[in-house]
Amino acid sequence: MIICSNCKKTVSLLHESIVFATCECGAVIDTLTFNEVKINAPLAANATPSFFKINQTGTYNKTTFTIIGRVNIWTEDSVLSYWTLLTDTHKILILEEGYGNYAILEYNEELNKNASSIVLNQVVIANTAFTLAANNKVWTTIVNQTYLAAVQGQTILNPTHTPQIIYADNVNSHTQYEIWKSRNGLAIFESTGIDFEDLNINETVDEYLIFPQAGYCRCTKCKSDFKVEYFPYIQTATCKKCEISYSYDVKQNTWQHILNNNSSIKRKPRKELPVGAKVTLLKDNFEITGKVFKQNTDNYRWIEYHLYNAYEGSYAYLSESDGIFILLYQVFDAPLLKDRKKAIRYNNKTFALFDDYKASIQEIEGNLIGAYFNPKTTTKAYDYVSPPYMLSLEEGNKKNNYWHAGEYVPDKEIAKAYADNKAIKPNPTGYGAVKPATKRPIKHILIATVIMGLIYLAIQMWMERQNHSFELANTQYMVTQNAKQFVIDNINIKEDRTDIKVASYADLSNDWVVFNYTLVSKKDGAEFDGGHEISYYSGMDGGESWSEGSKNNKYIFSGLSKGDYKLIINVESNIDASRQVDTRFHVTTDGQLGKNFLFPFLLIIAWGIFCLIKYIAVESKRFQN
Repeated sequence: MIICSNCKKTVSLLHESIVFATCECGAVIDTLTFNEVKINAPLAANATPSFFKINQTGTYNKTTFTIIGRVNIWTEDSVLSYWTLLTDTHKILILEEGYGNYAILEYNEELNKNASSIVLNQVVIANTAFTLAANNKVWTTIVNQTYLAAVQGQTILNPTHTPQIIYADNVNSHTQYEIWKSRNGLAIFESTGIDFEDLNINETVDEYLIFPQAGYCRCTKCKSDFKVEYFPYIQTATCKKCEISYSYDVKQNTWQHILNNNSSIKRKPRKELPVGAKVTLLKDNFEITGKVFKQNTDNYRWIEYHLYNAYEGSYAYLSESDGIFILLYQVFDAPLLKDRKKAIRYNNKTFALFDDYKASIQEIEGNLIGAYFNPKTTTKAYDYVSPPYMLSLEEGNKKNNYWHAGEYVPDKEIAKAYADNKAIKPNPTGYGAVKPATKRPIKHILIATVIMGLIYLAIQMWMERQNHSFELANTQYMVTQNAKQFVIDNINIKEDRTDIKVASYADLSNDWVVFNYTLVSKKDGAEFDGGHEISYYSGMDGGESWSEGSKNNKYIFSGLSKGDYKLIINVESNIDASRQVDTRFHVTTDGQLGKNFLFPFLLIIAWGIFCLIKYIAVESKRFQN
């Protein structure tokens, strides 16, 4: 419990680690000095949007919590809220919220004890490695400088003296940290990214994110003030009348002129979605707030649409290049890169480097997420692909690493978005960076090919077992020099599309015989011809016996109609008057597996091979271009 230095009322502290507490009179009290701290910037206090509020309850990792405070932070390019969660186990957690992203921060006692002097004496910049503590080397990804702050309720964070907020990853374990560093000292937190649903908020939250205070920008040319929707997430706005773009400078609390858009270029006929359009992409609903026309150093141009999802309070980007569309979200768990030319692993996928380039903004239409004070300055970027997915790294100011995960948007969805907004869709050219070579991942196609082949084989085998053979004839003849034609009469077929098998045996010894069959329908005289040879040779060679050929063979008549038939057998042989050959003929109905199975099975295999060849050809061409 402390005494408010402003109104002299008591303020009950809800936890022993509370640094700042807000009195009911509105004063923010430092719990160490009991003095009021003049920290609350009006914009940070009144204009920061959020789905949460103080006194809400929920559960995280099966632990109940109550929200007891909030710190709003405005940096050069982001607006964030840090909510204080007091759990039923009397533990403090920090919930970081901003742009539809959420993370739980846990104060790391050991690191804070051992790392203070090490880190405080280092100049920390983004995209560099430094030692956080003994055996704990980290790589910084983003370093943000705070400019505005506001405190509500109670918090363990100290936002005075404009602290640096450092995002870092452990080089070995990939544990993520968020470090608050200022002349007041150091606070190190382990950071875990979560989804909104992980918090299980007990009270009903607003259907969509509400922005409590609108932004207004004054155009320096036409001297008119125009409203900026979704401010402060939107920090770049364009005057519709003058086509001049401005970015909000949080340090100066004013809108700075950044770009005169090229009207002659802008009015060239282009197939684009309009600003303000409502679109549904990959099951998420968005409003297009603005678009950026970018160009790399090879003079290649593409469009980047800025999208806002009011229901999630999140934003995304839709990149269009040669009629191929990719939806991208910023992510904070991307891999660390020691060599940016190599393939990387992310979300159990391997991403190959597709392109690295420098690009700048040529034009802006509408309003954009974030501020762009030097749009013409080139920015280094790296695109890694694992179609239909992309992982893109952009080095921002001070070499901050901004990662975006993207996914190809199917042409049908894009066509609907254009049709709904009465716009003409550009025709896609080629496969771009992430358009899949096949409609399904090639791994899934190959697995499906094997599974379908095995299922088809199993079905065929089962059908064969159900399809019992029926004997139609079984007879024996003696082939001599003068007896070389025989007739098997009374072959009765009871069903249409029946196959019959003629299995023959000849008791040969170093000889051959040919059986020519003519199957004659007794109904209409239709004839079906076939036949086969039987040859068998044997002897001794070097004291070892050998044999060649077989005394058995068969022939299949396929797809016969029901009815009565006779089988005429004509024999060709070199048998003379001194010899005779015992032959036997067994005629049965037949459902030969190979004949029924082979062609469809080969089609299944051919489909898999075709998809694989197409995939290899497309991927080879993709990277050649």
